Amino acid sequence: MKHYGMKKFIGILLACLLLTSCAPTVTEESAVSSRDDSSVYFDFSEESSEESSEEIQVSLPEDISLEILPEESSEASEESEEIAPSLTVHPLLTEVSAKQAFIYDSLLDITFAKGDMEQRIYPASITKLYTAYVALQYLLPDPVITAGGELSFVGAGSTVAYISRGDCLTAEMLVQGMLLPSGNDAAYVLAAGAGRAILENPDASPREAVDAFMEAVNLRVEADGLTGTHFSVPDGYHREDHYTTMGDLLKIALLVLEEPVIAKYAGMLSAKVMYESGETNRWTNTNSLLDPSSPYYRQNAVGLKTGHTSQAGHCLLAAEHRGDRVVITGVFGCASGSKRFEDTVTLFESLT
Repeated sequence: MKHYGMKKFIGILLACLLLTSCAPTVTEESAVSSRDDSSVYFDFSEESSEESSEEIQVSLPEDISLEILPEESSEASEESEEIAPSLTVHPLLTEVSAKQAFIYDSLLDITFAKGDMEQRIYPASITKLYTAYVALQYLLPDPVITAGGELSFVGAGSTVAYISRGDCLTAEMLVQGMLLPSGNDAAYVLAAGAGRAILENPDASPREAVDAFMEAVNLRVEADGLTGTHFSVPDGYHREDHYTTMGDLLKIALLVLEEPVIAKYAGMLSAKVMYESGETNRWTNTNSLLDPSSPYYRQNAVGLKTGHTSQAGHCLLAAEHRGDRVVITGVFGCASGSKRFEDTVTLFESLT
C-alpha cells in the first residue's frame, strides 16, 4: 500500500508539472492568434502537433520562442511574389498631351505610365491586332475567303480596304487589309471566315459566323489573362461593352509581335495587292512612324496600330526594336492624329 501511495503521489506530481509546462503554450497560441496573420497561427499549430509529448514535458516556458514564425511567414511571401506575375509601373515623368500613356522597356522589364494601367479605355482600331491574332488561331494564312453579307455590319464613317461582296482574299491578305489601311471591312470578312471555321459550317449566316468569332475572342481574352478586356466587335467601332486597359494592350502587343504574319504587316508601309478574284488595290499604312517622308518617322519602328473614334480620341500602340530590346508605347485620348505621333516620338526619345 505504501508503494501504491508513493506511485499515486508521483503520478499527481507529474500531472501538475505537465499542466504547468503546457500552460505557456496556450498563452503563446492565443497571442499569435490575435495577430492579423492567421497563417502564422496555423504554422505554429502544425509545428506543435509534430512535437512528441516528451519534448513538451522537458520544454521550459523560457525556452519557447516565436522567432521562427516571422521568418517562415516571410519565406512564404517571397515564394508567392516569385510565382505571381509582376508589372513594375512607375509614374511617367515625360510630358505628353495624351490623356493616358505608357512606355515599356523589355530590357529593364518596367513600365512608365501616365494614368492607371488598369483603367478601362476604348481601343478603337487597335482592336484589329487582337482580331488578327485570334483569327489566325483558327485559319491558316492561305485559305481563300469570299466577302459576303458581313460587310453590311461595317459602321458608317469607317476606314475601309475597299473590299466588295464577292471579292476573294486569303486570310493573310485580310490581315494586311486590316493593318495597313485599317479596313473595318477586312476585319468583318476575316471574322466571318474564322467564325465559320469555328462552327465547322461554311454555310453559317454572317451574323452567326461573326458572333461565333467574337465568342471565341472573349474566351481567348480570358485564356491570355486580359482581365480588363471585353471585345464585342472585330474592328473596334465604338460600343460601350467594347473596352480594354493599357495593361492588357501591352500584353497584346507582346503577343502579336511574336506572330509572324501580324508582325510582317504591322510594320509594312504600303503594298500593291491583287485579290484572289483578280481585283487590284494599293494599301498604305496609317502609321506615320513607318513613313520615311514623315516628320514622325522612326527607323526602328515595327508598328503597331493606330486607332480613332470620337469616344476613344486618337490612339497609337507602337513598338521599336533596338537590337534584342523591344520598346513599346501607347498613347490614348489624343486630340488629333498628329498629336498621337508627336507624343509617341517624345516617349521613344525619352528612353535611350
